[in-house]
Amino acid sequence: DDRFTVVAPGSELTYTIVVTNTGDTDLTDLTVTDTLSAEVDFVSASDGGAESGGIVTWTHSDLFPSTPTSLTPSATKTVTVTVRVKDESALGTASTITNSVTAEDSNGTKDSDDDEDTLARENVKTLLETNHSGTTDPIVTVGEILTYRISLTVPAGVTITNVKAVDTLDAGLAFVDCAENNPATDGKHDLVVSSAGLTSTLFTFADDNGHLTAACNHGITSGTNNPVISPTKPDPNAGQVISLDLGTLVNNDQSNEQTISFTYRVVVLDVASNAGGVNNLNNIVKWTWDGGDLSGTAEEVEIIEPDMDIEKTTDRTVAPLGATIPFSIEIYQTDISSADAYDVIVTDVLPEALEYVTGSVSAGSPLPYDSFNYDPATRTLTFVWDYFPLNNGNTRARTTIEFEATFVGPAPVTNEANVEWTSLPIDPDDPGYIQSDYHDESTERWYDPADQQGINDYGRSSEIDIHVPELPETGFAPNRITPLPKQDAANTYDKLDSMWVEIPDLGVELPIVGVPLNNNGWDLTWLGGQAGYLEGTAYPGLAGNTALTGHVYLPNGAAGPFVNLHTLGWGDTIILHANGQMYTYQVRSQRRVYPNDLSVLKHEDYDWLTLLTCQSYNEDDNSYNYRIAVRAILVEVKTE
Repeated sequence: DDRFTVVAPGSELTYTIVVTNTGDTDLTDLTVTDTLSAEVDFVSASDGGAESGGIVTWTHSDLFPSTPTSLTPSATKTVTVTVRVKDESALGTASTITNSVTAEDSNGTKDSDDDEDTLARENVKTLLETNHSGTTDPIVTVGEILTYRISLTVPAGVTITNVKAVDTLDAGLAFVDCAENNPATDGKHDLVVSSAGLTSTLFTFADDNGHLTAACNHGITSGTNNPVISPTKPDPNAGQVISLDLGTLVNNDQSNEQTISFTYRVVVLDVASNAGGVNNLNNIVKWTWDGGDLSGTAEEVEIIEPDMDIEKTTDRTVAPLGATIPFSIEIYQTDISSADAYDVIVTDVLPEALEYVTGSVSAGSPLPYDSFNYDPATRTLTFVWDYFPLNNGNTRARTTIEFEATFVGPAPVTNEANVEWTSLPIDPDDPGYIQSDYHDESTERWYDPADQQGINDYGRSSEIDIHVPELPETGFAPNRITPLPKQDAANTYDKLDSMWVEIPDLGVELPIVGVPLNNNGWDLTWLGGQAGYLEGTAYPGLAGNTALTGHVYLPNGAAGPFVNLHTLGWGDTIILHANGQMYTYQVRSQRRVYPNDLSVLKHEDYDWLTLLTCQSYNEDDNSYNYRIAVRAILVEVKTE
């Protein structure tokens, strides 16, 4: 007898064989043979028993190597043999294991006995589903909840004692609760038995919409809760072990096997080990009972993660105060990203030097945002995408938003835009929502700037610097020829047809060309004898501060048209011809400033005109030390 009635593949069994002399004479030539079942492998035998061809034999000398030398009437002799049940793959269709023993003496006395065990072979663990529609099982993301079911099939007509199931989750998973989701329709009850014929001493099963069910009482206290969830917080492996005790299971159906199943949910934890590409997350359930155990696993799950980036740009990193700066913010899924992103939030806090231009925000292209808000109190632009796909067509998804801001200074100024996102569509106002009472890291992954471990790092930033240009250099070395380089496309001047300026007190009339402002400022190298409108200041004829410049000396060393600009004074007249109008200005100031003094180009609400040129040539560094700035206010407008 091996003491058990139900055993499992891989179980180790020890048969105890007791030979009793029930006669009235000594047995002096006793042989015991034990015929092993084909479903087991021999491990060992006591008392010198030898195995050959699946039969273990004890000779009389094995049984009685010394005094006593025989089995006297009413005396007993006990031997044991240990075997291991073969693995599942080698058992074929076997449902029972039979061990047969025979004791025989040469005087003709003989007796036999059998021990039969039922094989319990069906232990199933299945990943039923996950709670996130954005992934396809067995692909999951951080914070996703997985529903598992474990089950044990009990052979017909047997009783199994001390039945327990211990499910040890991989690090990175934690128990959430027993699954009781829509039991009337999907059958995901806590515990279910296949018929009323299967009973448990620790659970009472009752009908619930066609299912024989019992509710679990999960918790951390042994003797009170069933299943018991361990270890407890703050252990980093908290919630990793699920221990279910079923007591004694009795299958009262003598003809049919019956099944008991347990359904529960676990969460993919927001821990460092759970990173994109991890593909071996699993858990092993082990059923144990008196006489056997069975283990089972579900398919492994793989973790995917979104990864995004942001780039803020402008084509005007150099601009005068008062200029309108067009900004572009692009957010995109990176090449290493493997999942959709959720609750994507872009924030741009404008510094004091930049004023948001109301109504200048674009809708976002090709993926429009779901909401936009500008908070003037905090100077913050906020854009939100509830969902941002991994791909848009055949490429990684990306989108661009644009807006404008007025550069009011002081300069230089740094402006930073930020993007953050989450792994799941949980409330964006509470990204740290804990989904399991058994582990505090049972959250989605998000952006937490206070996270010292760098786990919740779903955030990126991009910054841009805006500078003011220096006042342009408006002259060459006097009295000598300066060779000029070829004018490149970036510095091509705009022809402003029918636009010129006249300064009667200087006897000057000059055509006006537009001088582009690039990241190196305004380049007047090829201006010659013309006046240059400095792009970025108010357009000629419009309200604001319009800046015109001219050379003090030309490349050939001769005096330029603005060589005597410093002689203008209060009340002198400057006439601008533009847009079919004649704008008359009167000088209000003339002063010498340093090249980096942009105050003369400050924004004005009324129509002002500022004329600029150079003064005080420095032979040592071939440059001018100062600029002359003449500022005039509009006094009259006439049609030409």
